[in-house]
Parts: sequence; C-alpha cells; structure tokens
Amino acid sequence: MSEKEQFLKRYEAAMHAVQSAIKYKIQVEYPFNEREVHIFKHIRVGVDSAHVSIHATAELLIRKGIITELEYFEQMAISAEKEKARYEADLGQKFA
Repeated sequence: MSEKEQFLKRYEAAMHAVQSAIKYKIQVEYPFNEREVHIFKHIRVGVDSAHVSIHATAELLIRKGIITELEYFEQMAISAEKEKARYEADLGQKFA
C-alpha cells in the first residue's frame, strides 16, 4: 500500500468514526425519527468533512510559510462577506 493510500485509509477511518459520533449525538440530543436522523447526519457529516479539509489546507499553507495566519483570517472574512452578499442578492433582503 502506498503512503498516499495509507493516509487516505486513515482519513476514511477517522471520518467514519466522526459519522458514527454525529449519528449518536443526534439520536441522543434530538427527538428525530430515523429518516430525519439519516438526513441530518449526512448534512452534518458533509459540513464537518468540509471543515476538516479547509482546516488541513490552511494549516499546511501557514506551516509552509506560503500564507500567514492573519492573511488566512482576512480572506475568511472577505469570503464570508461575499457569501452573505450573494444570499442577500439572491433573496432580495439584508441579513445581520
């Protein structure tokens, strides 16, 4: 097994555990039926896996000195403001 395959296997194992933990947490904390748990779990896992990927990319770029932490947070703010503006334009109203 190549080094890349080993890393991917570790990632898949960790994200499977995250998925199991999310399902358990939803079942314990919310009065959802099984279908709702299934839908909410998939949404939450998607969001969490995106966070993992974004965090890994940012951490690697900062550690390698390609960007600074300050530049990262500045771009996060800019990107969030663009997303807010996109929703406001799409929905025709302002959001605080």
